[in-house]
Amino acid sequence: GAEDAAIRARAINNLRSFAADDPNVEAALWQIAKGDGSKEVRARAEDSLRRLPMTETRQIALTQTAANSGLPFEDRWSALRVLGASKEADISQLAVSLAQSAQYAPDDETKIAYIQAFDDVNNDQFMIPLVNSVQDANPEVRLRATDALVDYKDKDPNVMEWLKVLAESDPDPRVRKEAGRAFRKPQKQQKRESPDKRGKPIKKERR
Repeated sequence: GAEDAAIRARAINNLRSFAADDPNVEAALWQIAKGDGSKEVRARAEDSLRRLPMTETRQIALTQTAANSGLPFEDRWSALRVLGASKEADISQLAVSLAQSAQYAPDDETKIAYIQAFDDVNNDQFMIPLVNSVQDANPEVRLRATDALVDYKDKDPNVMEWLKVLAESDPDPRVRKEAGRAFRKPQKQQKRESPDKRGKPIKKERR
């Protein structure tokens, strides 16, 4: 239940403090991140893994996991997210490998899994596979790819050109709307005061 999940989530925070000194703790966190019944607990475990120091040994192991096409997709992408969150990790070679692999995705489900990974961890190598994916025949693939590609809009002017084409002429209205997000100006949050019945701001009494 929710209460049980909350207890496990607190336990994960305690576990993390021991992880630097005990490799078994990291293994336990990975087990939770992959197999816990609660999505929130899995996310908490993965977040703890992201915060661990990135040693050379860890980087090698995570890179091998992310590059291993024989493993389940979620295991590979968890490793990629942990790597991508580290400033010390160099994922350039891995990104090249994943970008090439994405071109040979055998079905739409696999394509979408790659797109999700490229959305979670931004890297310049992922732009071309995403541009290819926004031209896919399946609108669901185009939608996911467009969503991911918006994050790359400031990296290359060609990305903005593609997003403009999608916003104006994609046959799926969801894709047009998603692409249009790239051209909206961010709204500044205005301070709001609660008006009283006469329309004047209510002054809070000091105690």
